[in-house]
Amino acid sequence: MLKLFTTLFFLLTLYGFSQENKNRKKYNITFESNEEINHLNFDNYLYGKIHKIQYEKFIYEIADKKNTLTLNDFRISYYDLKGGLRKIELYNNERKLLYTKIEFGKGFTFDLRPVDKKIKIDSLAKIIEYSDPENGNKTITYLLDNDFKVKSINTVIKDSLNMYYFNIYDKNQLIRVNSRMDTRFYKWDNLGRLQHLEQIENEKNFIANHKKSPNFILDFKYNNDTIITNKKSNNEAIFYKSVNKNDGVILPIFENNPIETITYFYNEDYSLYKMVYFFKKAKSKVIYKYELDKYGNWLKRFDNNKISYFRKLTYDKFGNWIIEEQFENGNKISETHRKITYYQ
Repeated sequence: MLKLFTTLFFLLTLYGFSQENKNRKKYNITFESNEEINHLNFDNYLYGKIHKIQYEKFIYEIADKKNTLTLNDFRISYYDLKGGLRKIELYNNERKLLYTKIEFGKGFTFDLRPVDKKIKIDSLAKIIEYSDPENGNKTITYLLDNDFKVKSINTVIKDSLNMYYFNIYDKNQLIRVNSRMDTRFYKWDNLGRLQHLEQIENEKNFIANHKKSPNFILDFKYNNDTIITNKKSNNEAIFYKSVNKNDGVILPIFENNPIETITYFYNEDYSLYKMVYFFKKAKSKVIYKYELDKYGNWLKRFDNNKISYFRKLTYDKFGNWIIEEQFENGNKISETHRKITYYQ
């Protein structure tokens, strides 16, 4: 561990983070936002007040541009004026709506199918009533506060096809996340920082088996703006740097596990431009370098100075890319379109 701290001290001298680009904001693309560390995906840092993003990804199955592009992913994300994700629509390859995800505060996410909807929303009484098709007439009622956040539930949840996880809070602090297969427990320090996380496999759907030992344990340590995570399950330690607490920008800077070490390098606007892998057993090194455009998005990736991937990006007038073409070893492998609608 002493060696890791020495390495960390050396690494921190390599990073000169400046003030953030205040015109750019992070837009989440999924409700799965309760992970222990909020990794940075710079392509999700967008300009403007975005109302919705229509995302379509096409792939070439044989990485040959002579083949026909196949629709691989089609979804539409909707945001409020504060940039909060409020709804996601997911479609199949024929562009038919599969289901819609909506969230009503504190992690209560519903999966609405186009057929046989079982949710009633009374915005005046601030009540969400849900009939579980798997449990006959079983009804779950969610009571909302004035901000339409879930404040209480008056029934016990047994199982549901239309809900895949829910969160339990204590004084606005997340203490448990229940999903079908497992349950996560969270502990926090006096400053409100995550201190301990463990995961237990469920005995029944949404019910944790407390007799089992946790199959995943993660501890957190803090030293000023440095966050250290230790995974006890596989003897892995990762160092992160918190560069903007208000916007949740937390960057991995060094990782040590039984197989390898990984070092991350960023420029002044948090864009990743280099990664160094050192494999302990073989004592070999692989260096990934990224060539970035003026927006901080990567255009080329070099593996040990040999180009392996490159992208062509087309931007709108706000500075957000709307077309991405990705190539591997000279062959076009995918094309992604984003239709972005803005608030006026």
